[in-house]
Amino acid sequence: MFFPSAIWKLKARAALKNNWQTGLLIALIVNLPSLLVQAVGSFTGYDLMLRIQNALNEAVSAGSLPDTDGLLKLLQEQLQIPGVQLLSAFNILSWLLTPCLAMGLLHWCLLRLRSREAGIATVFSRLSLFLKGIGLRLLITFKVFLWMLPGAAVSALAVVPVLTNGSSGFSASSSLLSVSSILMAVLGVMAALRYALADIVMADVPETGVFEAVRRSKELMRGRKGILFAMYFSFIGWYFLEMLISSFALSMFGSVPALMVQMLCSLALSLYLQTTLCAYFMDCSQATDEIASRINEDDGSGFVQ
Repeated sequence: MFFPSAIWKLKARAALKNNWQTGLLIALIVNLPSLLVQAVGSFTGYDLMLRIQNALNEAVSAGSLPDTDGLLKLLQEQLQIPGVQLLSAFNILSWLLTPCLAMGLLHWCLLRLRSREAGIATVFSRLSLFLKGIGLRLLITFKVFLWMLPGAAVSALAVVPVLTNGSSGFSASSSLLSVSSILMAVLGVMAALRYALADIVMADVPETGVFEAVRRSKELMRGRKGILFAMYFSFIGWYFLEMLISSFALSMFGSVPALMVQMLCSLALSLYLQTTLCAYFMDCSQATDEIASRINEDDGSGFVQ
């Protein structure tokens, strides 16, 4: 099979045929908490990161970049603003609620790929996985962080040439920083691919534990990371098309309609990608289960009964 991603995309399109409206509504519900937080933050000006970024830009323009103590003081001042506190609380709530809703979307995608009918209410079918979803996200984040530690260690070593050789060590330091950035990116992507199917595993079988979902994802992805990376990369053209459509809408209709068009395109592309990923998961699961079945049927002589 030379182009497996094309097969999974074909399955995804077949599953979404005549069901795009339902899928888009489900995807909107999943992203609604974060979208509301972003919209409120943009219109009210109480977005914490945006306020800190603006304060730093003003400091740079004034030629007085704050040190570590100044940054901590700035953060403390911003967190004392009631509007920032309220919006930060809603942001945390959105982060906590999204995993179980996302699993509801994945459950809907799996049902459609299996030619089973599923309505909008499917997005709430995995609310019982609220705590498990949070635990799974935290565990994956921690594991990806551990994978990136070698790159971080090389980054820490970058200060050694400057400390030992002074200004003449900047060249070696820059080289080490470049190596560390590449290493962190490569290891981070490999780790993300390794655990990419954990959410789908739990969405498909809600009784699966957090560690079991991670273990199952590692098992399914063994020897298949390159294939999954190629599948993700095959969507790059769609992302460029989304950017072109958004830019055209901005030039023709203004910022508000362009934002709506961009949101619709982003939801459609996300739904298409998630359904394709679920199709990939189903094929991987079938292939892995067939291999395990053959191993179990082996009578020990090297031949399958």
